[in-house]
Amino acid sequence: MSAFPDKPKAMARNILRFQAVETPSVRVLFDHAPGAASGATEIIIR
Repeated sequence: MSAFPDKPKAMARNILRFQAVETPSVRVLFDHAPGAASGATEIIIR
């Protein structure tokens, strides 16, 4: 996996790239700091 920027930024585009795989489904899990929240407004899968 590669990420841009290196550390996630709030209210900004964070790009993650993975090696190509074939799969029937995708699950997104967020692991955030205690007391914080995470979310996604858009996910693009190509």
